[in-house]
Amino acid sequence: MTLNSAIELGVFDAMAKQGEGAKLSAKDIAAKLCSKNPEAPAMLDRILRLLASHSVVYCSVAKDNQVEMLYSLTPMASQYFVTDAHGVSFGAVMNLIHDNDSLLGKLVYIERNSYGRRDTIQQVHGMHAFEYPSLELRFNEVFNKAVFSFTNIIMMKILETYKGLNMWEEICLKVFLKEMPYLRRWKNCYDAIPEDGRVIVVDFNQADLLMMTQHIVGKEGTKQKFLELATTAGFVDVKFVSHICGTWVMEFFK
Repeated sequence: MTLNSAIELGVFDAMAKQGEGAKLSAKDIAAKLCSKNPEAPAMLDRILRLLASHSVVYCSVAKDNQVEMLYSLTPMASQYFVTDAHGVSFGAVMNLIHDNDSLLGKLVYIERNSYGRRDTIQQVHGMHAFEYPSLELRFNEVFNKAVFSFTNIIMMKILETYKGLNMWEEICLKVFLKEMPYLRRWKNCYDAIPEDGRVIVVDFNQADLLMMTQHIVGKEGTKQKFLELATTAGFVDVKFVSHICGTWVMEFFK
C-alpha cells in the first residue's frame, strides 16, 4: 500500500527528473510535487523511510543537518517504478493490484470458492471476468493500462536478452508492440507460418492465483502441458529457450 501510494503521488518520477544519483529530502520532493499540504514533507518522509527499510530507495543523513534524511533511487526503483521513454512502468500494475475492484483483490473469496464451483469474480460481481471490465469503465481503464505497461516492459526486456530473433522478426515485434500490446493466440501464427517455420511463445508463469480468481478451470501452464499442447497441434519440436522476469520464452517448431 505504501509503495502504491508513492507511485500514485509521482514520487519516483519526481526524483528521477532531478538526475541519476540525486539525493533529495522529503521537503525537496514535496516541493517538486507542488503539494499545498503543510504536512506533506513529514508524511512523505514517513513513506520514504519505510520504502528505504525495504531497499526500494536509498537513505542517508544530510551532512549539514544530522536530523534531515536524504533519499535517492535504487536501480530497482529506477527500472520498475519510473515512467520510461515509452510512457510505461510497473506502477500501473501496482495500481491494478491495489484497486478495490481488482481481480486480485478478490482472493479473499478463494476459501469460500474451494467448496463450490463458482468463479471468484462471478461470486463478487455476478458476471464473468471478461464481462466485468466492459461494464465498469473506470476499472477497464485501470486494467488495460496495467496490461499495456506490463506487456511492453516484459517484451522490451525479452528483446534485450533473447537472441533468437532475426532482424526482420525483431522489427515486426517492435511495431506489433507499439500498435497492439496484446499478443495474438499462437495458433493463428501456426496457421500463418511455412512448413519449416516456428512460433515463439511467451508465457508469464506467475499468475496462477490470478487465473483462479477469473475462471474456475483456468490454470497456469506447466512444462509438460506446453509439450502436450505443442505435440497435439502438430509441432515436431519444442525448445525452452530462456526465463526472463518470470516469463518463459519458448520456440515451437512446425
